[in-house]
Amino acid sequence: MPPSPLILPGMTPGANGIQITDETLALVKQSIEQRSVLNRASVDTGYTGFQGYDLKGPAETVTPTEVMFSASLPRVKEGGYPVHYFHAITKLGWNGVPGVVDDGAVASEIVPTTVNLYSIVQSIAVQQSITFQEEWRTAGFMGDLKAQMMSLLLYSLKLIEENWLISGCDYLWAPPAPLPPTTTTTGGTVAAGTYFVAVSALSANGETFATIAQSNTNGVMSNATITTTGTTSTISVTAFRVPYATGYNVYVGTSPTTMYRQAAANFLGGALPGAQSGLSLIGNFTFTLTSLATSGATQPTANTAITQLSAAHPGQPLMFNGLLALIFSAGNQAYNGQSNQGGAPTSVYTAAGGSLNTVTMTGLNPMGPTILQPASTSGALALNDFYALFAGMYYNALAKPSRLAVSGYDAITLANLFQSQAGTRFVVDLSKPETLQNITYGARIGRILNPIANSVVVIEVWPYLPQGTIVALSDALPWPVPNFTGKTMEVRVNQDYRGFDFPPTAQYQKWAFADYVDETLKLNFLGGFGAITGIMPPAL
Repeated sequence: MPPSPLILPGMTPGANGIQITDETLALVKQSIEQRSVLNRASVDTGYTGFQGYDLKGPAETVTPTEVMFSASLPRVKEGGYPVHYFHAITKLGWNGVPGVVDDGAVASEIVPTTVNLYSIVQSIAVQQSITFQEEWRTAGFMGDLKAQMMSLLLYSLKLIEENWLISGCDYLWAPPAPLPPTTTTTGGTVAAGTYFVAVSALSANGETFATIAQSNTNGVMSNATITTTGTTSTISVTAFRVPYATGYNVYVGTSPTTMYRQAAANFLGGALPGAQSGLSLIGNFTFTLTSLATSGATQPTANTAITQLSAAHPGQPLMFNGLLALIFSAGNQAYNGQSNQGGAPTSVYTAAGGSLNTVTMTGLNPMGPTILQPASTSGALALNDFYALFAGMYYNALAKPSRLAVSGYDAITLANLFQSQAGTRFVVDLSKPETLQNITYGARIGRILNPIANSVVVIEVWPYLPQGTIVALSDALPWPVPNFTGKTMEVRVNQDYRGFDFPPTAQYQKWAFADYVDETLKLNFLGGFGAITGIMPPAL
């Protein structure tokens, strides 16, 4: 008999897949009844203000298996402000202090360095509606359709919230560094020369900085070039995607400071490469240039790629920054900063694939996130890439990551990588033929040793983490901090899960139901986070 599927609180198996449990339905019905009593009391007292359902209780029983990140985060009540301001330590203060004291001398003073950070609070909401007839004709076999819909909508809201908390971004970040270009001597009209290639990401509202293709020499990243010969060459490049981008621009030139944007006619196939819609979970695309534009628009000098504009606040972003955006923008410390919204990322964080830290002595540099790309010029992941990430995080901020988050595709890469490294053998007992048909092949890699910090790191598969990026997370601070006992990350909540319904009108003859939450993600210890990005997927 096959093993039973994993069922968590808030789930029960049904004929059509996962269904909402009776416990969740009961809590939603209780919230609806409490709202009805409140409404009746409001009418009696002459107050008919906008009321809603408190769904915090039901939300605690709805735990989709797909929301591993948000389920691990503490939820802290915010004070009802549009922006959460806080301080993060970027230098410990005791680093580089000798500590010895001469006769009669004053002891060295330890002064930690902090940076002012902030997180923008935004609302996440989903809505459904039903007609009168749908409510009348389903009561016999569905019971309370309103409570059913509110419960299922809450399930959907938590899935969308997981997406936001991982990949949400007010501005797109620039793509990881493309792999080194290659060339062929036939098939195009590219003239002989030595060229640099860069790629930027596009949104409906603008463009990121352009990231130059990189090569890796003994762990040191540098701008890659391609040298062509003759007059019939082509140039091919593999680049990496950014969540919520709508497309990409390619720039080519003979100088890294002056490159020109390539038009659709310059590409094999006659179209700009890498078009995508929304959150792409596939991490790379390849394009070939058969000709080159040698004049025109040059690479951007500012990031104008707002992901989604706010209608209520014209010109401002509508989304807040999730985990990836906070890592790739160093927790908003690199932003220009405005009183009520984030400013555009600065050029310091042009490339998601360029390390933000030059590792020397612990804490002597600002303790920002450590970001690396695979050492292989093919983008293939290697065991040493993990060791380089762990070393960078430890020597930069004494960080000991407790978790590695990977996508489903990259989990296959890890399984293949560690199986080949371990060299495990499987021996089949031919004397027991009845067991041969039940052999399970393969391995699930659940932990990896961090030899730098002598600790074990748990590997988690996050369904909504885009392929090509592996994130290292520290759940605890590596040293005591006064008046702080919480985790390194938390959700700051203005309004926890809340439901509303909207009665029909003559123009809109449906009952509408909406679930809301108003929150933001906060990272308390930037040095405790890191990433390997620009990873090529396994060949399936």
